[in-house]
Amino acid sequence: MLTEESLYIDLVFSLTGQSLPLDNAYIVYSALSRICPAIHELDNISIHPIAGIPESATKQLCLTQRSKLQIRLPVDLIPFIYESLAGQTFSIGQNRRCPIENDSSKCWDLTMLEIVDEQSNGGS
Repeated sequence: MLTEESLYIDLVFSLTGQSLPLDNAYIVYSALSRICPAIHELDNISIHPIAGIPESATKQLCLTQRSKLQIRLPVDLIPFIYESLAGQTFSIGQNRRCPIENDSSKCWDLTMLEIVDEQSNGGS
């Protein structure tokens, strides 16, 4: 579970490949857990949905240059997760491979995001 006390970042990896199954959340999580088994045990990270172009006829998500693997995690886990995943390739479905490019990884500091209090701004 993510807590407010910790400083979190989004660790962002570029992906290469052609497509993933449209419903890919669990299989991406499983593939990453095979590379880095500790991911399965951590309850303070989250994996964002991968963006792409959905093709409902084939039930595939076509990857684009904007398709990224984003993992939200506490700052102190960056070295562990980055070293485990950078440059790795994970398999999705039957013989599909999705390389995680380490030279394009980025960190987004979530403390830079503004949190708006709805009640103080006239919201309900």
